[in-house]
Amino acid sequence: MSQPPLAELFAWYTIRRSTTLRAGRWFAARDRLEGWRSALTAQGSEQPAVLVGDWSAASGYEAGRALAADGDVTAVFAANDDMAIGVIRALTEAGRPVPDDVSVVGFDDIPVAAYVTPPTTVRQPFDAVAREGLRLLVQAIEKPDVKPAPANDPPVELVVRASTAPPPPGSRRGGSRPESGDGAAPFPRGLAPAVPRAHAGPMGAQDGPTLIGSVQRAMRLLEAVSAHQNGAPAKQLARETGLPLATAYHLLRTLVHDGYVRKLDDGGFVLGDKLQSLQTTGRAQALLSRVRPTLAALRDELTTPAYLTFYEEGEIRVAEIVDGPGTPRVDLWVGFEDAGHATALGKSVLRELDEEARKDYLSRHHLADLTPRTITSLPELLRRLETSPLAPAVTDLEEYALGTVCVAVPVYSGDTLGSLGVSLPANRLSRLPEISARLLPTASRVTRSLSLTI
Repeated sequence: MSQPPLAELFAWYTIRRSTTLRAGRWFAARDRLEGWRSALTAQGSEQPAVLVGDWSAASGYEAGRALAADGDVTAVFAANDDMAIGVIRALTEAGRPVPDDVSVVGFDDIPVAAYVTPPTTVRQPFDAVAREGLRLLVQAIEKPDVKPAPANDPPVELVVRASTAPPPPGSRRGGSRPESGDGAAPFPRGLAPAVPRAHAGPMGAQDGPTLIGSVQRAMRLLEAVSAHQNGAPAKQLARETGLPLATAYHLLRTLVHDGYVRKLDDGGFVLGDKLQSLQTTGRAQALLSRVRPTLAALRDELTTPAYLTFYEEGEIRVAEIVDGPGTPRVDLWVGFEDAGHATALGKSVLRELDEEARKDYLSRHHLADLTPRTITSLPELLRRLETSPLAPAVTDLEEYALGTVCVAVPVYSGDTLGSLGVSLPANRLSRLPEISARLLPTASRVTRSLSLTI
């Protein structure tokens, strides 16, 4: 089999170290691996170790977790898109962003690939492959004594998406990349594509990622607007940013329409309310980024998904869930805002609220009967909150979902009350005391991280 064009993608960079993930002893996996190796050999590149998966996203995820720990890995080729998607998730969770830190390439261009974090991939025409297979089968049936002609390999296309990029600063791979997006780059097997010219950066540099000039110009305008407390007219902003007046007008009109900029009655422009909401959201994201590694470590230690909630504006809301293929989250078939009485996370918050706040919450939320084990009596719910045998931890014993038990403990983000919890199958019920004991020190670490001032 001639080498697949996806291997040529790695020829566009001088990579520090790449690796590949194949699927067992399947012919397709073998052929893709050999094509990839032959292309690296032709380019004089290193032949890395090979990890073995089973075509599934779960196997890709496990391989990605192992690869994430190796700082020298800057590129991964997976033998199919499912494994590539798993690799991308594991790398992202581990703080190795794709494609900024590691490039990932898949194979097949399955339909879902365009709708998740889309991997660069090789699109093969499955209908043409099926027709060729059917032709050979019919020929073998009709003429069993005639040696069949060799199979015709259909042409394939390299589809460049958002999972490949130039190397991170300081790595030894360099060069340019094709423009990202969802463009198909067809070329015959074994023929290296022409290397696209790099797009110029802000100072005319020819190396680095592809940059969108209109976005840069809009950002410069926002910076200029923010420098004038009382607003500034379009002509002044165009002059300060070095933009043509017509371009400044077009961008300002768009920014005003979307709420990022507001136009005053005197014609000046000031920052809009949308930026305030972005700033608030950004602070919340920064806080969560501090504790996400702690939640992931808790998930791995206990082999359970981890959940974080906060009591905000009178409601109990899920802020973060850290799960994985082997530790799936509980099916949130009823929103937490309507199930505070039936979840350990919600009951943990209710237990810590003062009497007035708890009374207010319960007056606004019906104690819905979610399972035969759900507590629907208000006096009984209050009694159990006050007499939890694992206090300060509280439990949900199949009260939200049959077959699932949960345990949670309180956390704080400054003055904001929340809860940290995990869920597990009901057959692991006996582990709840042990798990609650492990949750408490983790909750203390989460509270300390969330209470630091940004």
